[in-house]
Amino acid sequence: SVYRYDGNGNRIYERDGAGNVVERSYGAQNQLLAETRYAQPDPDGDGAALPSAPETTRYLYDEKNHLRFVIGAERRVAEMRYDSKGQRISSISHAAPLDPALVGSASADALATWANGLATKSKGIRTDYSYDVRGLLSSSTSYATLDDSGNGISDGSQSTVTYIYDQAGRLVKSIDAKKGSTSYAYDGAGRIIATRQPNEFSVRTEYNDVPVSRVIGGVTLLTTQSTSTQYNGLVTVSTFDSEGKLVSVLERDANGNVIGETLYGYDDSGRPLWTEGPTGARSYTFYDGFNRKAADIDADGTYTEYVYNNEGQLAQLIRHAQPVNVAALAGSDPISTLSIQKLPRGAKPGDEVEYRGYDAAGR
Repeated sequence: SVYRYDGNGNRIYERDGAGNVVERSYGAQNQLLAETRYAQPDPDGDGAALPSAPETTRYLYDEKNHLRFVIGAERRVAEMRYDSKGQRISSISHAAPLDPALVGSASADALATWANGLATKSKGIRTDYSYDVRGLLSSSTSYATLDDSGNGISDGSQSTVTYIYDQAGRLVKSIDAKKGSTSYAYDGAGRIIATRQPNEFSVRTEYNDVPVSRVIGGVTLLTTQSTSTQYNGLVTVSTFDSEGKLVSVLERDANGNVIGETLYGYDDSGRPLWTEGPTGARSYTFYDGFNRKAADIDADGTYTEYVYNNEGQLAQLIRHAQPVNVAALAGSDPISTLSIQKLPRGAKPGDEVEYRGYDAAGR
């Protein structure tokens, strides 16, 4: 893949291995102005041939840098309106396509004039938003029918979602158009402990922050736990060690039967080292002397090596054709002492190598 950037670090060009190209342009305030995707790929990469069949989406902003209009490749226009506080109060998808003469040259003011002069305002799609005194979204209403001025008509076909918050600004309830509600409960630490829908809970989470000795993967650890229960009775128990690192995720069905457990291990520096799935197969991650990820070994032995340049940037990904026998590699050493030095290094015939190059700014 190839990437290019402007002087402000905005990505203005990207081309993947199949030749698919995306080009972008940005304004003085680094706001996205246009994005062009080509339906026909670039046939020869950096050669003379170019991609074709461009499809461009344009973005127009007001003087306060609010996104006001989005013009799609088919000249369809979406309009956003704001109040004096900068809160979006309306989103409108206009039915009429934009005049070809305005595409690519119109300002936000010109688009506003065009939209106000439409004779088809009643055929658009509109959603209005309202906010409480704290600036939190209190409701959104989508209208199925509009009047000739483009305003929503409350004739029973509209759909409103209402949001209610506690004094801390946390969402405690949402009420949909059918008066169905979803409520949220939090513990004293602000963690969500329950999500409830009418007549049933969808998710309930309990936290046990009191350290308890538990045997995890054959090892006794001082741990804490969180338990999440889904609406169908599925229970997920997450166990953490005394340093807060996740060491186990266990799932039970509604009858309490264990479905499976995934274990997580760490090296002596506390870095993630291995993951053991319910079948007992382990995948591993190894690090170099600079604390960078140097290799991944999947449960089936698939070995991916990461190579860095002198600037510390990832320069190569080597997917080795020959699987690794981690058990044999470890030998009698504790698994926590496994290091990249014990793995075969460098590309060999049959390996797949991905190269990465950077510009002077490190992109």
